[in-house]
Amino acid sequence: MHVEKVNSTTLDPVVEDMSITLLAGRVQSAAVALDQAEEAERLGFKRVWIPERYSNKECGSLLGGMAARTSRLGVGSGPLSALSRYPVVMAAMLATLQSMYGGQRISFGMGRGGGEKWFPHFGFKFATYEEIVDYAIIIKTLLRGERVEHLGPAGDFRGLELADKTPGPIPEIIFFHMGGPIASKVAANPVFDASASCNIQSAEAHGTSIQATLKECERIGRDPKTIKFISPVTSAPAMSEDDTRDLIACRIVQYLSFPMLGERLRIMNGWSESEVNKLMSHPLVSNVMQKNDKLVDHTFTRPQLMEVAKHVPESWMRHTGIMGSIDECVKALQLYKDAGADEIDFYGSTPAQNADLIRAWRKHTEANKSQGTNA
Repeated sequence: MHVEKVNSTTLDPVVEDMSITLLAGRVQSAAVALDQAEEAERLGFKRVWIPERYSNKECGSLLGGMAARTSRLGVGSGPLSALSRYPVVMAAMLATLQSMYGGQRISFGMGRGGGEKWFPHFGFKFATYEEIVDYAIIIKTLLRGERVEHLGPAGDFRGLELADKTPGPIPEIIFFHMGGPIASKVAANPVFDASASCNIQSAEAHGTSIQATLKECERIGRDPKTIKFISPVTSAPAMSEDDTRDLIACRIVQYLSFPMLGERLRIMNGWSESEVNKLMSHPLVSNVMQKNDKLVDHTFTRPQLMEVAKHVPESWMRHTGIMGSIDECVKALQLYKDAGADEIDFYGSTPAQNADLIRAWRKHTEANKSQGTNA
C-alpha cells in the first residue's frame, strides 16, 4: 500500500469516499481550521468543507489558507449562499484558487441560503431554484473562459468575462439542498457535478432524495454516471454521552428551530409532529422562535441548548447521526453507502475525533473489495 510523504509528515492513503466539514456551527476563531485541514489530510480524508457564515468564516480566505497548508487535500465551500456575491466575483475567487493550487482540489458547494431571518440587512436574499441554476450556469461559463451574454433569473450579465482563463479543470459545482422532492429534481440539472442533501437526515431520507435525482436524470436524458452524491452526516464516534448529545442532539434542536428546514427534516425523517412541537415548545427555544427577527442558532451556542437537547429521543440521534462504538459507526456509515452515497461528509466533529473511524472504514472498505462486495 502506497503511503505518501510530504514535509516529513506521513500521510495515510486517501479514502476516496470520505470528506469532513470543518468549523461547523458558530466558532470563536477560524484559525483552528488550518491545523484541522492538515490533520484531515494526514488521516486520509479526500477533502474538507467550510460552511460559510457572515461573521468570521468567510470561505475564500479559509479555502486559500487550508489549501496552502496542505498538498493533496480537496477544499470546498459547503454550502455557500448563491447570491452572496456577484457572479464575476465568485468566479474570480474560484479561478484564483484554481490557479494557485491546480488539479481538482477546489470545489464550489452552493445552496439557496437560509430564509428571511438568516439574511437581515445582508444585501442579498434566499435564492429561488431558477436563480441558483442560472447562477451556476453563469459561473461555469465564466470559468470555462467564455463570454457571458445572459439575461435570466439571476440577473442581466451581458458582456461579462474573466480576462484570463485558468488552465486545467474547472472546479466542481455541488448543489447542497434540503433533500425535498423539488430540490432533488433540480439537482439533476447538468450544470451540477454533484448533489449533497442536508445533514440531520436518515440514510433512508438521503436514499429517497438520491432516487428522485436519478429518476429526473433519466427523464431529462442525463447519464446518471455523470453525477455524484454526497451525504453530510453528523458523527460522534465512540464519544461520551454528553459529547454525543452536544454534537447530535443540540444540532437537531438548532435545525428543527429553523423556518422551513425544521419542517422539511421532520417530514423527511418521519418524526412525529406532536413530538417535534413538544420539543420546540421548550421556553429556551420557543421564546426566540416567536420573535420575527431572531434565530435560535444566532442566539445560543450548542452547549447552551443542552437543556433542550436532553429531551431529544436517542432514536432520533441514531436515526440521523453516526454514534456509538466504532463498529456501530461503521455499520451506520454503510447504510448511507447502501442508500446511494458516493461520498460521506463527516459533520460536527473534528478530524482527530474521527481518526479511529476513518481507519476502521478504510479496513472495512478494503475487506469488502477483497471479497468482491460494494462498500
